Amino acid sequence: MGHNCGLTTWLRICYEDEDLWLYFEADDEGWAVRQVEALGQDWRRVTAASLEEALA
Repeated sequence: MGHNCGLTTWLRICYEDEDLWLYFEADDEGWAVRQVEALGQDWRRVTAASLEEALA
């Protein structure tokens, strides 16, 4: 991805049939370092994880 001047890159995926939104934060090399899954119109978070916490 290259240098992004300090901007955060997010990937958003929607599974409409499940009313589920997935968000992934990518590092400068394009690898996912954080993830959040939100469900329903109230955006209830069902999963939240970060690579930094997993490696600690």
